[in-house]
This record gives sequence, structure tokens and C-alpha cells, in this order.
Amino acid sequence: MIHPNILSLIGATPVVYLNRVFPHPRIRLATKLEAQNVGGSIKDRVALAMIEAAEASGELTPDKTVIEATSGNTGVGLAMVCAVKGYKLTLLMPDSASEERKRIMRAFGAELRLTPGRLGTDGAIEEAYRLAREEPQTYVLMDQFNNPASIAAHFIGTGQEIIAQTEGRATHVVVSLGTSGTAMGIAKRMKASAPHIKVVAVEPYAGHKIQGLKNMQESYPPGIYDKRALDRIVHVEDEEAYECARRLAREEGILSGMSAGAALAGALRIAGELDAAGEEGLIVFICPDTGER
Repeated sequence: MIHPNILSLIGATPVVYLNRVFPHPRIRLATKLEAQNVGGSIKDRVALAMIEAAEASGELTPDKTVIEATSGNTGVGLAMVCAVKGYKLTLLMPDSASEERKRIMRAFGAELRLTPGRLGTDGAIEEAYRLAREEPQTYVLMDQFNNPASIAAHFIGTGQEIIAQTEGRATHVVVSLGTSGTAMGIAKRMKASAPHIKVVAVEPYAGHKIQGLKNMQESYPPGIYDKRALDRIVHVEDEEAYECARRLAREEGILSGMSAGAALAGALRIAGELDAAGEEGLIVFICPDTGER
């Protein structure tokens, strides 16, 4: 089979068991490896969904420039999608974002505008809103934090894939909170198709240093975020996330980012509770990207 273009390779990422991090006769941990997306992260799904939604609505035309605020992975996904489709792209991001991600985005042809790192992602969001508001004839804002396509990408894709890949045997799905689209889309899918599967979100504490994640009390909560859709929220310390990311690499051969470490920390907490209660479980956590960025 020859694919029509690289975008058709987005999605259908594998789920693999963990074998050494938490060996247990009744409880299994597994991870969905979103780094296997062609652009290297789960945000490829969202980038394609937002661009296609803007095309379908007529808002995005060849003369417009796509604009978005991003801490990294969404920017990479948008840069790749825009390169394939021929759209100009301007990305707003904190100057504290990793150099590797900046280089990747520029390699795809994106223009980067950096905002003060001390303002975090919120500073980039405010600048993107300002440009889109002041120059509507030039820019089309993707606005992943308020875009329903951010949820739809995971309702149609990620959530349904987890049900199929586990044959409905999953008991929990654990997702770290950033823009919250992944958690919201998966929760919506589970409520509709597999209500026995509980969706657990992992939130960092205020003052955290985990790039890409949000504490909803200290920053603007995304418009798409609805905590009532989740079955549970657990909080993790930065060092828990860092240590779990190191364990993924050293014990399972999975080089991941800190957000995956946070999700694993949450999954281990659920596993410990199931063990104490004498229950069985299949806990799937999302590994959003690779540790190379």
C-alpha cells in the first residue's frame, strides 16, 4: 500500500504492556505510545483535526496564515500539517520552550514568535489572541484550548482505539492534563461506548516545572476543560514524574517526556489502590511523546 501523503499515518498508535515497572499477577499496566505518530506526538491528531475543521468551515483559505500558541508538540504537529497542505504558519511560544522543538518547527517552515518565559503558555496565548483579533484578514487562530476539534480528535481516534486494542478489557485510562483535549475526548468516548472504563486525569501541583502540563488553579483553564467529565483527578509532584520517566526508559526501554512520567505516576497510584483492595485491573496510560524533545 502506498499512502496518499504522510498525514494518513497519523493515529492507530500501538498499546504495549509494561513488564518490569509494576509486575503483578492481577493488575497490568500498558501504555499507548503516541510518539509513534508520524510527527512524534499525540498532538499530530489535534493539529490535523483543527486544520481540517477550519477548512471544512471555510474559515481557512490559501491566503490566510494559521496562528497558534503552543508549548511545543502542537506546534510541531501544525507545522507538519501546514507543510503538507501548503499553509503559512506563525507560532507563539514561551522563549523557555525546548530548543529541539523550536528547531523542528522551523525545519517544517513555521515562523516562531517568542514570548517571555516568565509568562508561561498564558503569555503566548494572549499574544495569539491579540494578533488574531487585530488582524482577522491575515490570521486564522486554531485556539486548541477552546476548539471542539481538540476533543473530537480523541473521541473519534484515541479513545476508540483504546477500546478496540484492549478489547474492552481496560479498567482505567490515565491521562496527564495540559490543554485537556486528550482527557476530554477519551472521557467522552468512554461514557458513550465503554462506561466501565474510568478516565483518570493527572494534574501537577501549583508551581510545577513539567512542560506542557497545567495546574488548572494557577493558569487559565482551557475552555474545553470540564472536570465533571472525569472520573477522578490525581495530583503528582514534579519529582514523581521525573522518576517515572526515568523508570520507563531504564526498565521498559521507552524514552518518554515528563508528561508520560506524570501519567505513569498516576497509573501506579491506581494500581496500588487496586492491589490493596484485592481487585484486578488493566490500566492504560497515555505516553504523549518522546523524551528526545
